[in-house]
Amino acid sequence: MKRARAALGVVVAVLLTGGIGALSQVPYPVEAAGQAWIRLSWRVSAPGIEECRALTDAELSDLPIHMRRDTVCETQPTVYRLHIALDDRAVEETLIRGGGTRRDQPIHVYRELRTRAGAHRVAIRLTPEPIGNAAGGIEARTGAPSLELTQELELADGEVALVTRGPDGGLEVRRREP
Repeated sequence: MKRARAALGVVVAVLLTGGIGALSQVPYPVEAAGQAWIRLSWRVSAPGIEECRALTDAELSDLPIHMRRDTVCETQPTVYRLHIALDDRAVEETLIRGGGTRRDQPIHVYRELRTRAGAHRVAIRLTPEPIGNAAGGIEARTGAPSLELTQELELADGEVALVTRGPDGGLEVRRREP
């Protein structure tokens, strides 16, 4: 009985291995035929704007002694607008906020655009959004970098073009052939 089971196990294992080997030789169509990709991958620091004000005597008297400070500061996180256009057609327009509970961590941009192989014009802008200030007005963010790239690309079948930050801090395209 034990020998019959062992022999059956060997036969089943050989058949399964042969079946997997035979199926691995069957041709199948590749989805990526005529396709290319543009990948966006970078991070940018998101410095917040800190607004400080002096507390009034009434506000100080409402606080416990161990929590009293002359000034209180609030940080407004940086919000960026990401605009992606491919062949003069808007692909994405979205607001991006920094990570973390206070939104003060760096912003990470990861996108993948699948397109046909051939010539394309890509335009990417990452700009800080203006914010409201304590005086009730709108002001532009200072110190927050803006990134922009407009470039003609010739993408081969299966090619991946990576848009990332270059050594100068701006956006650049790196290519990987299929």
